[in-house]
Amino acid sequence: MESSAKSALGRFRSGTEIVAFGRMFLFAAIVPLIARLPVPAVCWVLEPRGKLPVPQAGAIGRIVADMDTVLRVGPPLVQRRCLTRGMGLYYFLRRAGLEIDLCFGAGFVDSTFAAHCWLERSGKPFLEQRDPRRTFATMYRIGPAISMEPGVPEPR
Repeated sequence: MESSAKSALGRFRSGTEIVAFGRMFLFAAIVPLIARLPVPAVCWVLEPRGKLPVPQAGAIGRIVADMDTVLRVGPPLVQRRCLTRGMGLYYFLRRAGLEIDLCFGAGFVDSTFAAHCWLERSGKPFLEQRDPRRTFATMYRIGPAISMEPGVPEPR
């Protein structure tokens, strides 16, 4: 294992942290399979059921840092793409109690058709360096107030 991967993984001190990271790694590895499902099934897989916890700042930061580590050390088992990052963060942040939406959009980048996946919180891009909505039109959104039927939002 290269030294940067060793140092990235060296921050895990407890069995609980290692298991949580392993779950995230495995989830990230199967994102391409989840993405092949029909949209209602993707919603069913990603959206948690039952009462969610109150989000804790430390837990949110840890999830984001762990996903960054998965994307850094995961290839070739984990694809380093916005889809992996977006679906992975959505899955784990929702289970940590965060109210976010997962958005899928399409547009043109340098005259070439492209697609992108990103998170939004309170109607604004979340954990994005630039606002993807300037380039990509939102084609589909998955979120806590979105029904399992594509394109039919439930009242918030």
